Amino acid sequence: MNRIELKGASRNTLYIALWTVVVALFMTLRLIHQGYVLTSPPGNILIIDSQFYFQWAERIAAGHGLGPTVFFMSPFYPLFMSLILKLSESGVAVTMLVQVLLSLGTLGLIGRFTVRRFGHPAGLIAGFLYALYAPSIYYDSIILSASCILFLVMVMMTCLDQAERAGSRFPIFLAGLAIGIAALARPNILILLPIFSYIFVKRWKNYGIEQAGLLIIATLIVIFPAGLRNYLNGGEWYITTNSAGVNFYIGNHENANGLYTEAPWLTSAEPAFEAGEYRTEAQRHLRKALTLSQASRYWMGAGMAWIVSHPVEWLILEGKKTAYFFNRVETPNNVSFYGVKAYSGVLRKIGFMNFGLLAPIGLVGLGLARREEGWYSSIAVVAGYLIAGLFFFVASEYRYPVTGIMIAYGAGAITRIVGRLRHKEIERAQISMIALLVLLMFCNIPWKTMKTIASPRMDYFNWASVSFAQSDLVNASLLFTAALAWDPKWSEAHIQLAQVFDEMKLRELADKEYSAAGITRDQLTMAREREQLADLIPDSLDIEGNELSNISPQRLAVLGSHFLRLQKYLQASIVLDESVRRDTSNYNALFDLAYALEAVGNKKRALQLYFKLEEIHPADPLIPFRIAWTQYGLNKTGMAQTTLRRVEKKAEKLTDIESINYWKEKVKKTNDTFMNF
Repeated sequence: MNRIELKGASRNTLYIALWTVVVALFMTLRLIHQGYVLTSPPGNILIIDSQFYFQWAERIAAGHGLGPTVFFMSPFYPLFMSLILKLSESGVAVTMLVQVLLSLGTLGLIGRFTVRRFGHPAGLIAGFLYALYAPSIYYDSIILSASCILFLVMVMMTCLDQAERAGSRFPIFLAGLAIGIAALARPNILILLPIFSYIFVKRWKNYGIEQAGLLIIATLIVIFPAGLRNYLNGGEWYITTNSAGVNFYIGNHENANGLYTEAPWLTSAEPAFEAGEYRTEAQRHLRKALTLSQASRYWMGAGMAWIVSHPVEWLILEGKKTAYFFNRVETPNNVSFYGVKAYSGVLRKIGFMNFGLLAPIGLVGLGLARREEGWYSSIAVVAGYLIAGLFFFVASEYRYPVTGIMIAYGAGAITRIVGRLRHKEIERAQISMIALLVLLMFCNIPWKTMKTIASPRMDYFNWASVSFAQSDLVNASLLFTAALAWDPKWSEAHIQLAQVFDEMKLRELADKEYSAAGITRDQLTMAREREQLADLIPDSLDIEGNELSNISPQRLAVLGSHFLRLQKYLQASIVLDESVRRDTSNYNALFDLAYALEAVGNKKRALQLYFKLEEIHPADPLIPFRIAWTQYGLNKTGMAQTTLRRVEKKAEKLTDIESINYWKEKVKKTNDTFMNF
C-alpha cells in the first residue's frame, strides 16, 4: 500500500514539474514575441479594427461614452481596453500583457478540460500544444479580441462540463453569462444557443428545456443592456451590433470568394469608413435616406437575393468556405499573422505549429471520442463556428474560438493512438493514422487564393499608409518598399511610394516609381478614374463599338449611374436621357437623370423630373430636398426655404429616430447655407 501511495505521489510530483515547464515555456515564448512586436510596426502602427478599437477605448477612458449611434462594431473589447487605459498610459503594451495573462488562464482551462476527458498525460500534451501554437502566440500580442473570446469559450465549456457531471443549474447560468460577454465581443457565438438548446432537450427532455431556458436567460441578461442602448439611440432593437447584413453580403454575392473582400465602392476597409460607405451605397440604390440598421437590412436582402437566384454558385461557394475554414493558412481581415511573423523570431521558428497540424489531430480526436461524455457540446462549438463562417465569410480570427476544443481532442487522439500501438491494436491504430493523413492533406492543400493571402504585403501597405497619413515619411517609404518586395508589380504601391518621395522632395525617385506604375503625375488622376470605371462597370456591359440605340435601357441606366459616381455629369445626362426616353418606369434612372441635369445646369428640366418623382414617392424627404437645392440654384431662395420645411414635415413622419435626426440636421445645415450664415 505504501509503495502504491509513493508511486502515486511521485507521479503527481512529475506532473507538477512538467506543468511548471509548460507554464514557463508558455510565458517565455509570449514575452519574447511581445518584445519583437512592441519594437516593430505591429505594435506601433495600429491598423483597421485594431486602430478603431484602440481609438474607441481612448474615447471611453476619456469619459466620452460609447457613442451616439447603434453599435456597428462590438463594444466589449473597447470597454476592456478602456479599463487598462485608465490604469496605464502604455495602453498597447499593457493590453498585450493582460491578454497573455488571460491566455495563461485559458491554458489552465484547456488543461483541465483535457484531463477530465482523456487523463493527465493528454492534459500535458494539450498544455504543450497550446504553449507552442503559433496563432495563439500571435493573437495574445495583437490588439484584437480573439484571446478574450477563446478564454470565454473555455469558461463556457468548463461550466457545461460541470453541469453535465453534477446536474446542477448554476454552471449553466455561468455558461450563459460567458456566452453573453463573448457575444458583446463578437456576436457569432450566439449561434451556439439554439444548438446547445437542442442538445439539452434531446438529452434531458423536460429538464433540458429548463436548462436551455436558463442558458438563454443568462445570455440575455448580459446582452440586453446593449440592445436597449441600441434602441434608445437608433429606435430599433439590435441585440449587439447592426453589421450582420453587411457581413452577410460580403460573404454572399456574385464576386464573393469565401473570404473578406472589399467592395469596389469602399475607399477603406476601416470600420469608421466601412459602415457609412455601405449605407451611402444602399441609399444610392434605394434613392432615400437610410439608417445604418436599414442599410444593413438592405445588404442582407441583397445577399439572400443572390443566393436564391444562384443556388449552384452558392453551393460551390459554401464548399470553398468549408475548405478555407480548415486550411492551415491564417486568413486575415485585419493585421495578418504573416505581417507579424515577418518581425517575430518566435513565429518564424514555430510557424509549423499551425491550424494545418492542429485541425487534423483535433478532428481525429473528435471522431475517436464520438458520443462520449461532453462530446456533443464540443462538436457543437466546432460545428457552430463553421456554420457561422458558411453564413458569413471565413477568417482565422473567427475560427480561433475552436482552438481549445481542437487542442484537447488532438491531445486525446495522440494518447489513444499511442495506447492502441502499445496494446498491439495495430489495425485500429492504422485506421486512425490513415484518417489523420487524409485530413493533413486536406487541411494543407495549397489553394491558389490562400497562397496569395499568406504574405505580409497588405500589412506593409497598410502600415505604410498610416505612416504616410501621419507624415512619417521615412517609415512610409520603407514600408511601401517592403510591400513591393513581395509584389513588385503592385501599381498602387508604386504610386503611393512615388507620392511619398514627392513629399520628401526626391523627385527622381518619385519619377521611377511613377514609371514602374506605368503612369506620370499628370496622368494619375485620370488613371484612377479609369480604374474606378473598370471596377464599377460589369463585364457583361460591353458597349464598345455600339450606338446608344443598340443598348438596352437597363444597361444604359447602369452605365449612367457609374458616370454619376465618377462625376461625369454630361456623359451621365446623355446616357440616362436615352434610357428614360425608352423606359419611363425606371425610378432610379429618372432620379439619376434629374441629378445629372441639375449638375450640368439644366435645372428647369431637373425640377420637372423631381416633381414627377415626388408624385411617385410622396413620403420620401430626399426628393423635396433635391427640389430645394435646384430652386436655390435658380435663385429662388424663398421657394427653396419653403420646400425645406416640406422636407422637415416628411422627415417627422418617418418611423425611426436616427432618420428623423439625420434629416433635421440636414435641413438645418442647408437652411443656414441658403441664408448665407
